[in-house]
Amino acid sequence: MADTRARLQALVQELIPLAEKYEEPAPGAFGIEDPLITKAKELIAQAQAPVDYATSLMVTTLEAISLRTLLQLNALQAIPASGSISLTDFSTKSGVQDSLLERLLRVPVNANFIDQDSTSGEYSHTHLSQGFTDPNSMPCRLFSFIYDEGLGGLMPLLPQYLTHQHAQTGKWEEPGASRDSTRFNIQTWHANVEGVKTAFEVMEMNPERMKRFQTSMAIGEQLNPFVGYYNFDKLAVSSDEEEADRKALVDVGGGQGLALAAILKAHPSLKPTHCVLQDTAPVIALAQTSNPANLPPGITYQPHDFFLAQPILNAKAYYLKAIAHDLSDANLVAVLRELVAVMAADSRALIAENVLPERGGSGVMALMDLMMMGIGGKERTEEGFRRVLRQAGLVVDWVHRAGGGRNYAIVEARLE
Repeated sequence: MADTRARLQALVQELIPLAEKYEEPAPGAFGIEDPLITKAKELIAQAQAPVDYATSLMVTTLEAISLRTLLQLNALQAIPASGSISLTDFSTKSGVQDSLLERLLRVPVNANFIDQDSTSGEYSHTHLSQGFTDPNSMPCRLFSFIYDEGLGGLMPLLPQYLTHQHAQTGKWEEPGASRDSTRFNIQTWHANVEGVKTAFEVMEMNPERMKRFQTSMAIGEQLNPFVGYYNFDKLAVSSDEEEADRKALVDVGGGQGLALAAILKAHPSLKPTHCVLQDTAPVIALAQTSNPANLPPGITYQPHDFFLAQPILNAKAYYLKAIAHDLSDANLVAVLRELVAVMAADSRALIAENVLPERGGSGVMALMDLMMMGIGGKERTEEGFRRVLRQAGLVVDWVHRAGGGRNYAIVEARLE
């Protein structure tokens, strides 16, 4: 006990200078990784017994469930921006039964997410709850997406799925490690189409869910910018290369072209006629007809399955943003080998992804890694990328990091 008290007192002293140095996180960065918060977590862990830790996990789970329910009911908007509100008025304004509201609010009040006056019992916003009053805000969209697709959806099934996979393969391993991870994963198993459809085909079975998924992709630009840390200008095609009809940039699995549009806007030396947008036929059709990314004229739109032979030869760069983390190591190697087969000596593969620290590191990235496991994918460390690239016949030239407290980077690779 004396040792625990001494350690707690030492941690409290370590918190003081960290609090004095604390600064608001940069846009797109997560303040949860700030040294002050990390040290505070260490203090709490030191003070907890194992049973306290188990209880705190259950309470945190209930906090997420309570918040997602309040968002679904559009209840937080009923709390005034300034001042407080009684339970009766809260119920009248939100249209939610007073008893249900009271029970849902107990957990967020206990977590200091919402304030409740100890005398009057009235509720008021904190700086945290205020950030969730706009359904289109980044905190709302990010939390709802992660909850709906991960925490409240498939990830609680991970223990059962690994047991199911072990019964089939005799191995305790990552989902789909010994099979095609796009078709053998938690999502396809839960939908009873394991081995038949891919995780994304499962999502397409529910148009509303697919719409939410596509909308959530816009969060990526807020968290991980498309430009500003890699010099795409060096990909500009020379006159001789233009005569040979060489392409500057092939956006492999580029969706509706949000990243490509941002790159072209920031790097005018790249001509649209030298760029190719590839994805599945339905996605390309949408990009061409509605052009949600506002892509300029001249781009080549090409339906393409990146597991098949790459049709564009000798491009200066093949760009894969948010593709690698959808895939197992074996499937990523298969995709990269299709690029290796058509790359020139000076061609580059550009993989835009989160790059995890080799040890410890971000709780947010650990969360995303487990979420990707649900569809048979994974986040990787720099060494993890180097290992997969070597297997495909590529070697890393440079890792261009976005900075600003982010783990995001472009991994640039060339032929061995």
